[in-house]
Amino acid sequence: MVLISQWGGGWALFTLMTQAPTYFSVILGWDIKMTGIWSGLPHLCRWIFSLSYGIFSDYLLKTKTLSRTNVRKLAVGFCNVLQAVLVLGLAFTNCNSTAAILLLVSATAVHGGVSAGPLANVVDISPNFASILQGVAGLVANTPGFVSSYIVGLLTYQNQTIEQWRIVFLITSGMLVSTGSLYLIFAKSEIQSWNGGYETREQTEEQEALRTDKELHEVQIVKTRTPIVKMNNNGNKA
Repeated sequence: MVLISQWGGGWALFTLMTQAPTYFSVILGWDIKMTGIWSGLPHLCRWIFSLSYGIFSDYLLKTKTLSRTNVRKLAVGFCNVLQAVLVLGLAFTNCNSTAAILLLVSATAVHGGVSAGPLANVVDISPNFASILQGVAGLVANTPGFVSSYIVGLLTYQNQTIEQWRIVFLITSGMLVSTGSLYLIFAKSEIQSWNGGYETREQTEEQEALRTDKELHEVQIVKTRTPIVKMNNNGNKA
């Protein structure tokens, strides 16, 4: 489920990141200066949202407001499902520049939730192999970078119309909502059996608690057995 979600998120991220300048220039008629400014703003907002949402997710975990699995799913609700709705709206803005930039900035920003969703889920399911899984997830997430660009080229080459760009955004929205829905239905955050470590997170926490209690008990025993040595006025043992 992590890989599926990453595919949809990667498709949307690279489509908006690489194609937005063309959309601004051709469809909205902006000059290169305006295009540069408004193409960079969404990713600044994405960075801010990523940090803020990460703090919020940690709060939910520490206060046990939601389970770890539901915290991950809530993040995907933002970075996939909500983003799909925003991109869907972008498909029908026509030449409304204000609506287009608001939806584009918002759609790119909420993708920052991926850091508390699928990316963190990699460590949840297999801490022993997280580096390998993250490498595979990165491959899957970046592959849409050239696939989506190729599709956009097929749709818009010598045919830069609002209708063709609407198809681009509809495909992106569909990719997001389909992969996000699968994650929401099937994803889990439990340590998997093939991880080679503890079977469940509860067992891990239980053993850590037992180890801590044992260490504290040993310290208390040492303290009770340590004799108290009194010194006389000459500095010698009493």
